[in-house]
Amino acid sequence: MLRRITLRALLALVPLFTGSAVQAADHPDASFFVGNYWIVGRDIDTGKPYTGELDIYQDEGELSLAWTVGEESWTGKAHFEDSELVDGASGLRIDFKRNGQEYQGTMLWRTDWDNYARVSGYIYRPGQQTDKPGLEAWFIAPSN
Repeated sequence: MLRRITLRALLALVPLFTGSAVQAADHPDASFFVGNYWIVGRDIDTGKPYTGELDIYQDEGELSLAWTVGEESWTGKAHFEDSELVDGASGLRIDFKRNGQEYQGTMLWRTDWDNYARVSGYIYRPGQQTDKPGLEAWFIAPSN
């Protein structure tokens, strides 16, 4: 009798544990990322380091990005994308053009201890292989 009750209880709990693994990843509200960031990066292929600023804003429901690195500036878009490899995992996919060349980035995000977005990831050219992908990390800029 006790075995049957224990077995039924365990079977009743199975959907609670397996259901969460099958569900789509939760995405934060896009406004969570809006703000001005300091960026640190490394160019694709050359590995040349750079620093600059990134403004993230919402434009008609989409996340728009505007980089400034030295005298150079470029813009792009970002959207959430669920992982094809890890159930429930989500990242930020960025698309932009720099010097006429198309780029993409696969970015991971988390909150820092002050509840701001902290973002980092790899930068690459769509459809092209490289031994040295670019890297970029975004840190919220302190308010003045």
